[in-house]
Parts: sequence; structure tokens; C-alpha cells
Amino acid sequence: MSQDWIREDFLCYVLLYAASADLVIGEEEEDYIKGQVGDEAYAAIKKEFDHDNDAQRIHKIMNFSEGEDFDKEYCDIVLNDIDDLFLSDGNYSHWEKNIARALKRLMNS
Repeated sequence: MSQDWIREDFLCYVLLYAASADLVIGEEEEDYIKGQVGDEAYAAIKKEFDHDNDAQRIHKIMNFSEGEDFDKEYCDIVLNDIDDLFLSDGNYSHWEKNIARALKRLMNS
């Protein structure tokens, strides 16, 4: 499905990846993602995300990132959404900070 992604799908997938950094996607995080992309997009992308293993997830994020010409404004929006997501449960963990740095490098490359 990732070949047919639009930016909203990418945002949802990246937010799911980020939310799973501490191995648990909390209810607050899930609600935040749904608020960003809508229930329908969330359900479709979550199904794909759950089917993928970690290597496939990284590969999909990298492939979409390389195929898109992300401008600074879009990168900032996604990275701010990631920060807001991590803060949604009140605990910005060490794992989450590492994922945020990695995604920032990926999107800025």
C-alpha cells in the first residue's frame, strides 16, 4: 500500500512508528493520531502497520521519504506532530527522543 500513499498516510504511519517507540501505543497517542488524520485513514494505515515488521516499517518510511521532496514547512509540521504525540501521554521517554532524532535526520536528508 505504501506505494500509493499520500502525505496523510505517511504522517499516520510515521506517527504510529513513533508512538510504538516504547513498544506501547497508548490510548492518548492513538487519539492524537486519529485527530491528525481521521478515523478512516487511521484504521487503514494501522492495519498495514500492524502487519509489517520493524524492518519493513523502516523501509517504507525511507522509501516514501526518498521519493518525496519534503519542503521545510512539511518537515516541521511532521516533526512538531511527533513531538506533540510524544507529549500526549505525559511521558517523553528516552526511546521516543531517539526515534524523533532519527526521523528528523531521515526527513531532512
